[in-house]
Amino acid sequence: MAEQKRKTHSKRRKPMYENPMWVSGHIEPGKFFEEVTRRFSELMRATKKSDIITVLINSDGGDTHTTLGIYDLLRTSGRQTTGIVTGRAESGASLVLQACGRRIVTRHSTLMLHHSNVRFPAYTAIENVQRGLDVFKRLDQRLYEIYAERTRKSVDAIAEMARSDTYFDAEQAVSFGLADEVLDDAMFYGHEPALVRLLLTPVTELDLSVRSANCLVNANIALIGELVQRTEAEMLKTRRFGRKSLNEIKEILCELKLCFGMVLDEDLQRRIASAHT
Repeated sequence: MAEQKRKTHSKRRKPMYENPMWVSGHIEPGKFFEEVTRRFSELMRATKKSDIITVLINSDGGDTHTTLGIYDLLRTSGRQTTGIVTGRAESGASLVLQACGRRIVTRHSTLMLHHSNVRFPAYTAIENVQRGLDVFKRLDQRLYEIYAERTRKSVDAIAEMARSDTYFDAEQAVSFGLADEVLDDAMFYGHEPALVRLLLTPVTELDLSVRSANCLVNANIALIGELVQRTEAEMLKTRRFGRKSLNEIKEILCELKLCFGMVLDEDLQRRIASAHT
């Protein structure tokens, strides 16, 4: 009976994978990149700025240029993005995950940091080899900077781990900062009591500056659950709410393992709305 109730309840919830696209297999120019960008273009036409694009990742990485191309597409899309690793995100695939606003890993997934491997055709002139190496050194440095920004680790620490091919299980990836959360049944079938209590907590209990707190009052945001349903773009439209306040609140939400642009099921939305005072 309980199992039947659980299945019936789950059918009323929004699908976990909204507007999906896939980064699956070896990342490389040509057919792989064409398929990714074709699906991305379809989603850009079919969605609005307030919609979420879900990036499902299961890849061993691949070409550095192609990886950065996918990263740039996601970062500049103007859409809220959720990345979900289902299996593995090694090398460049773990970088694609960092392009997503919300980063989720399934419980048995593996992530890996790795630096670029470069091969040159036989009889390549020495000066051309050196120029090629310089290009990839610059690209690797950019990769390390992206990881460092998302994990809040030093660039040197990231570089050292990438050079030694460092692997992470799901829990380790979250602890290190490569991901935000591990996917569990609560995301499909219900919400843990601790999460519900957190979302129903007044924003006045957050350690905010006076300016940011006043901006939330002006936006009529009273609860954390109301705050996380707003997108960054929506928050920036709030009167006197600038990037400084946005970054301050993003940092606090990150510490709580929350983020802007979260999609909550209708039952929880109603509970939050009824708790607003």
